[in-house]
Amino acid sequence: MFILRKPLSNMKKLLHGIVKEVEMKVKTICENPFQYRNTYKHFREVALKRFPYYVIYSIDQNNKIVYIAAIYHASRNPKKKYRNL
Repeated sequence: MFILRKPLSNMKKLLHGIVKEVEMKVKTICENPFQYRNTYKHFREVALKRFPYYVIYSIDQNNKIVYIAAIYHASRNPKKKYRNL
């Protein structure tokens, strides 16, 4: 049996907040992609401020393109963070 603990309207607000913060972080990454640390091979990551997620990205320096590889939850196993990238 599934019990919904929060009203659906609160869940929508929470989801909207996560999406908005990810969009702002992606904009910051695009403005200066080298400001965040290089964590694994050619990947870089940055944590969101209000939510326990990381934005993992890589940079194509030749074409000046930023690729968002993953949005990763901080409580998941960190050994699996780069497994499928």
